[in-house]
Amino acid sequence: MSDMLTLSVRLPADLAGRLATLASAVDRTKSHLALRAIEEYVTTEEEFLLALAEGEADAAAGRMVDHKRVQRWLGDMIQGKVRPAPQSKKRLRR
Repeated sequence: MSDMLTLSVRLPADLAGRLATLASAVDRTKSHLALRAIEEYVTTEEEFLLALAEGEADAAAGRMVDHKRVQRWLGDMIQGKVRPAPQSKKRLRR
């Protein structure tokens, strides 16, 4: 990360205090912890949006599993009857 930019963030006083306490406890700077938290959040959100887009594309192409089939499968799983998850009748592209 050679090109770093500065970002100012307003934090509630209690959160700022918690961040300072944590930074001290793990011998890291508050900036380091904030950077890691932001990286994790952004990565998680990007992955979620990608999965959502893939799911929407599958739904638009008709690659879905009927709700009743999933309910039966889950009911069987709850009763200890382990079997493969139901699959779409249309082939998934991956």
